[in-house]
Amino acid sequence: MSCEAYEASNVLYCFCSSALTNSIKTYGFIKGPKRMWDAKPCRGFTKDYLIKNSFMLFAAGIVVVVNFLLNNILRMFAVFERHSSESTRTIRVAVRMFVAQFLNTAIIVMLVNASFGLGNVKVAKELLGGKYADFERGWYPTVGMGIATTMLLNAFLPQITLFMHMYVVSPIHRWYKRRSIRTQAKMDKLYAGPTFDISQRYPMVLNSVFVTMVFCGGSPILLFIATVASAGVYWFDKLSILYLYSVKTTYDEILGKVTIQVLPWTLAMHLGFSAWMYGNTDLLKGSVLNLPWLLRSVGLKAVLLDHPNATSDELYGILTDKLGKYDVLGKHGFLVKIVFSQVMLMTILCFAVTFGLLLYIIFGKLVFVVLRQMLVFLKHVVFIPVELFHALFSKDDEARAKEAERRQQKKKEKLPVVILPEFTEPFVMSVSRRYRPDDGLGFQRCRVDNTYELTCVWPKDIVHENGVARTAGDRKLSWETMQAPVTSYAIEANEKYRYPVKQILNAWKRVKEVRREHSPEPVHLEKVTPVIAKNESHVETAVAATEIVTIVAEGKNDGDTEDALTETRPEETADSIETDAAIEPVDEEPASDSTEANGNGEVSTDTPAIETTAASAEAAQEQLVDNK
Repeated sequence: MSCEAYEASNVLYCFCSSALTNSIKTYGFIKGPKRMWDAKPCRGFTKDYLIKNSFMLFAAGIVVVVNFLLNNILRMFAVFERHSSESTRTIRVAVRMFVAQFLNTAIIVMLVNASFGLGNVKVAKELLGGKYADFERGWYPTVGMGIATTMLLNAFLPQITLFMHMYVVSPIHRWYKRRSIRTQAKMDKLYAGPTFDISQRYPMVLNSVFVTMVFCGGSPILLFIATVASAGVYWFDKLSILYLYSVKTTYDEILGKVTIQVLPWTLAMHLGFSAWMYGNTDLLKGSVLNLPWLLRSVGLKAVLLDHPNATSDELYGILTDKLGKYDVLGKHGFLVKIVFSQVMLMTILCFAVTFGLLLYIIFGKLVFVVLRQMLVFLKHVVFIPVELFHALFSKDDEARAKEAERRQQKKKEKLPVVILPEFTEPFVMSVSRRYRPDDGLGFQRCRVDNTYELTCVWPKDIVHENGVARTAGDRKLSWETMQAPVTSYAIEANEKYRYPVKQILNAWKRVKEVRREHSPEPVHLEKVTPVIAKNESHVETAVAATEIVTIVAEGKNDGDTEDALTETRPEETADSIETDAAIEPVDEEPASDSTEANGNGEVSTDTPAIETTAASAEAAQEQLVDNK
């Protein structure tokens, strides 16, 4: 290791750093520093080196902790805002969290260590009184190493935490809680896992990409760290969704669209910061552009008139003094670096990308429409036929008229023919030369004379429900082509579910048939006369009174020997028996046993009459069973 890169006062640092590196390589990370501690010249250096690296690692850890706290604070603010949808809440949290993490990881660290030459301003002197006015040699082992360490922790700590939660914490928590749970709902919640929140993963990826693109021009190690971080986020997110999280929310495409709109700005920032870093002539030597030509191009011809005999170095010094008045960083600013060959092209690309992005944000897709029209116009201007020039510069009016007529006829022949077929005819449609058909749906483009036609064929053999067969390669009719891409919400319209739905319908039909065969006929109740009883034994009589029975009604006279089968209820039988008993003469003794008079002189039927009715009903029911 050469000591040319260090100042004369840092020779001890140069010697001890090389000795420490060799000692660690020879004896390991533990015994190597111990041997250096015994060497007196390098004892103080080893102590300072360990303290510096410890504080650097501690500062990087503080950044990670602050990012974690910002995550929780912004999520609480989002809950307090009461968003109308989950997607809106997610996009607000993700964008704010990304901005906060990017400021905390890159911008604040760079501003704190920067020196902007604002020593006369009291507040700015305290806040922005850093050590480095440019991306100098000492910036990379201090500030650059701190940013790289922070990115390294951001690449591994979230994935290690997710891995421990997935394979250690969650299984132990389930094992401990499952024996104390008594309800199925709580058990389902335990094994379902926490809800997957995509607003935590998007800011992590965006922060990694932005920080890497900003500083990778001077610290290429960030590209490797960002690759590892992106791969870890991808695979661990897939594993966590499979084995840990439960996806309960369906997000829309807003978050993805915002991410795609933000990513192009990383290119502009990368070009700008890389040009700033490469413009430091102490680190990267380069040749200065033709300053006289450059000054004339930007309107600074007066500088050449004031200094006609100045060399390129003298002109560069004059340009530095003049532009230092407009640049905050003075001679270390960005404006004085664009005159070097290794920075000029990168600077032009940075301005072009930034200008294009601003135009797209302000005018949107209108810019691309205008650019497309300009390209078409330029193409027509460049590819003008040679015959046209001959016709324009020809002095023969007759030849000019013939040429114009020929061009007009050729133009008419190139006009596309509009075809509107009937619905029952084979499908065909006129398209442009740039049209790209969808081969998966059977569309084909063919050229006919000077036009292009679009047709559609059957990709495979198919038989419709009405028995009409179509062979692969046959042209589709117009109505078949229009019907093909139409989607339907009917599940039986999907080929994947058509057969299961058919089997389910057949099974349900068989279930209804079996149920109809084995289920009894419904009982139709007619008018039921309630039986008034004071004893519990009369409940059976009331139940029997609701059943339809078939009894044999005997004639009142002796001569009526014909039996009549009637289907009636027991209570109706009891009424008929009571009616017959009221008509026929009754002896005194049975009457005195079966009836009693109340205070009003009315006669009420007692229990023996009801028992007789019940006995008659039971006999009639037994006879009905025998008849069946």
